[in-house]
Amino acid sequence: MTIPLMILAVLSAIGGVIGLPEFLGTKNWIGSYLDNVIVMKSYLGLSHETEWMLMGIAVVAALASIYFAYQLFVVNSVLPVSDEKELKWWQKIIYHKFYVDEFYDAVIRKPVDFMGKVCYKFFDKIVLDGLVDGTGSTVLQLGNWIRKIHVGNIAYYIIAMTLGIIALFILMK
Repeated sequence: MTIPLMILAVLSAIGGVIGLPEFLGTKNWIGSYLDNVIVMKSYLGLSHETEWMLMGIAVVAALASIYFAYQLFVVNSVLPVSDEKELKWWQKIIYHKFYVDEFYDAVIRKPVDFMGKVCYKFFDKIVLDGLVDGTGSTVLQLGNWIRKIHVGNIAYYIIAMTLGIIALFILMK
């Protein structure tokens, strides 16, 4: 897993370099590369001031998060609670990952599992197995019936062949 992640990191860095905004004094190669593909060009670019402001807000938010985590866990030595019952209501929501897994279980996984079980019990066990088992039992029954017809008596075979030829002549009229 490490090698694919390293490859993705290098490609991400290259993608970031070739997509640098033009206000940094570089050419945005991705934008010009896609010019001949985009049919309806409506450039909704931001002003350079807005881009600087958004980048500044993102950097300040990241630094504030790092500082908050440092103060909480390193300076104040806050440890997570050992029992879930001691958590506050908002901490329980975060602890349970905003209940996304539970929602996914209830809305997607359980109905799909139910449909899979129904299809397995009905389609696989009854329909497909019925076809396979029915084919096998039909072949066995035909074999038993044909075995009774074939008794090894050549005269019987000649009579059966003659009756078959007569039946074909009658049916051909």
